[in-house]
Amino acid sequence: MLQNGVGRGVVWNRHPWGPISAPLEIQAIRSLQDDLIHNLIHCRSFFIFCRYPEGRPDMSHVTITDAVAVFFALVIDACLPVSSFHLIYANKHSRTLIMDMRRLPKLLYRQPQFKLVWGNLRKLSLEQYLTLDNFGFLLELVLSAPNLQILLLNLGSHDLAAEFMHELAESAEFSGLCELALFRTSIQGPDLNKILRKVRANLTILTLFHVTLAPGSDWTPFLKELAQGFTALCHISLYYLWASTPAKGLVNFPNIQKTPNSCISKDQNLNMLYSEEDSPTVLGVEYSGSRVSDVLSLLQGSP
Repeated sequence: MLQNGVGRGVVWNRHPWGPISAPLEIQAIRSLQDDLIHNLIHCRSFFIFCRYPEGRPDMSHVTITDAVAVFFALVIDACLPVSSFHLIYANKHSRTLIMDMRRLPKLLYRQPQFKLVWGNLRKLSLEQYLTLDNFGFLLELVLSAPNLQILLLNLGSHDLAAEFMHELAESAEFSGLCELALFRTSIQGPDLNKILRKVRANLTILTLFHVTLAPGSDWTPFLKELAQGFTALCHISLYYLWASTPAKGLVNFPNIQKTPNSCISKDQNLNMLYSEEDSPTVLGVEYSGSRVSDVLSLLQGSP
């Protein structure tokens, strides 16, 4: 969209350190805010996409990260009860990209109005490659949303992502979370178990795609934990799970082919992803129905 001229014809004054100064004094932004308050009264879900590497262009250019800064200035000033927010920095191959943090206010999440607005959030999607620059900002977007029901994270499979998940395990409440999706992310086994214990009562949907367990952790205890006590769980999607111990490799599920007919009746659904080999193995499982614990028990028996 920016390539088609978004921002042209508007004077974007900046602070010397990067962010746009006084964005709400710009007539176009003020008009948008007025529309959201008075006309688009049901518009409380917001999507911001960046599909190409943003890099670090000259500050005379308007970028997607500038749009992020304007969004927060707008909703905080108006105290809009944002219900869902999706911040997607990823290309068409789902490879995560990076924000230009120079363009964002540094202590946005310290503002009392931000806490008020973000307390309404029910659904949050964050897809972005973690760096030391964006770590704190993205973490606060999660921690400042105590009423989340749906959380999707795509952070990159590296050590900083594991640290991010550790901070969530230690500090996030997740008392009402019913859907959790992790994509291309690293995590330690104990942290994954701690997060799952927090959401045990309400979790209905769990998606893990290209998730890597940090060295020293094993998927088997996690699958065992998941099969016990998650009475609300009715949908699992587990694809391309990576183990780092004893050596890094994909987990496979040979025993899932022994699934009883009771798990594949008309009111249930089971799909399997096979490797492209002469003797294909099962690398992914998606199941929805009332027999989640039975399916998870079969997954535990996999090497």
